Amino acid sequence: MGIMKELCHLSKDYQKAIDQLKANLWTSIGGNLVLALVTFWMLKDDIASTTLWAWLLSHVILAILRVHALYRLIPAEDPSEEWKKRKIIYTFSVTLIGLLWGIISLLAVLYAPVTEQLVVAFIVTGLTAGAVATLTPVLSGFLGYFLAAVIPVAASFFMSSSEVLSAVFPIVLLYVFVVYSSGIKLNKNIVSTIELTKKLQQMNDVMLLEKERAERANKAKSIFLSSMSHEFRTPLNAILGFTQLLKLDPLESQQEENLDQIHTAGEHLLELINGVLDVSKVESGDMDLNIEELSIQSCVSQCVDMVSPLAVKREIVITILEPQVDWRVSADLKSIQQVLINLLSNAIKYNKEAGKIEVRCQQVADKWLRISVIDTGIGIAKENQEKVFEAFQRLGKEAGKIEGTGIGLYFAKQQIERMDGKLGFDSVEGQGSTFWCELPLITKILT
Repeated sequence: MGIMKELCHLSKDYQKAIDQLKANLWTSIGGNLVLALVTFWMLKDDIASTTLWAWLLSHVILAILRVHALYRLIPAEDPSEEWKKRKIIYTFSVTLIGLLWGIISLLAVLYAPVTEQLVVAFIVTGLTAGAVATLTPVLSGFLGYFLAAVIPVAASFFMSSSEVLSAVFPIVLLYVFVVYSSGIKLNKNIVSTIELTKKLQQMNDVMLLEKERAERANKAKSIFLSSMSHEFRTPLNAILGFTQLLKLDPLESQQEENLDQIHTAGEHLLELINGVLDVSKVESGDMDLNIEELSIQSCVSQCVDMVSPLAVKREIVITILEPQVDWRVSADLKSIQQVLINLLSNAIKYNKEAGKIEVRCQQVADKWLRISVIDTGIGIAKENQEKVFEAFQRLGKEAGKIEGTGIGLYFAKQQIERMDGKLGFDSVEGQGSTFWCELPLITKILT
């Protein structure tokens, strides 16, 4: 298995080099053949026609061989062997093409006027300069083409009896050095890019694999929690039922107190199990939503009515601000009620005796409605604010008198985000907290 993966990576690396060669292949071949025709026409009166025709035909044959090396080779089982074949044939073909240009430059020096010699030299230097961009993905191909073309040109200039060509010889040497260095540097950059791309792809593959594993583990956890929660609730409901039946019989004060403690502990445990079940439903995506247009004013009023007995018990006053506006949002009624009841219940539980709570609705951004629950409670310490939306997080209140499971805000955030909304808060320790949720706003109607 490891060998197959390695071969796969080798194949991808070789294919990237081949793809880079293919990118400019037809432009390179077309330009080469056009300049070969120009050179043929320019030298037809100075060099024997048989020689020129053989030279031109060789260009065509080598162009076909070059295409064959990149497109027509049958892939081998071992990608490294396939690459060797392609590389050898490709290097051989482009080296011979370079040699053809070197030969024609020598023939031009021997038989053509100085002007035509210079034109041929300019053609060769232009082609070899262009090879830096088109041939460097395979360094052996670039070096073979470049050296086979420019060495005969440099030699012919050096040996020429023409003062003009002799004077240009140092410039030719400088050109050879610059283009050779550029080709080597560009090849290194291409190889580095391919290696970097390979490493990034490998890292991406690892990340995707880990993500899939995490998702499978999370789904398995959610299914397990859901199954266990259902299994726990059946005997627990029986325990709660029997404690209620026992309360109907005459009991001593100590027995009645013990039953009350059993029943209270059982209800707390049932609340925890229900919380776990809710979390597993959210994480596994089993909770269905019915998104519709809702009157938020009506929804807020109903939720406030539901928590009013708890507020009255602690002498806390709840005020709904801006009741004259009928805001309409896009949400799931049951989910938004659960969220608002959770925020209001927390505002009551963590408030001061005889404190205040305000519920405010206001439009934010363009089409968003923010519902804020503002309390005058104990607030949240800065060091604990990052943990507020974590599941089963009580922020150090586990040993206190305030009951809770630490699941409500986590569940509320998941519900709001599934409705494409947002849930957040601002809090100052000792002064109170403001928890808010934002939902897509449809319209607002003055009442």
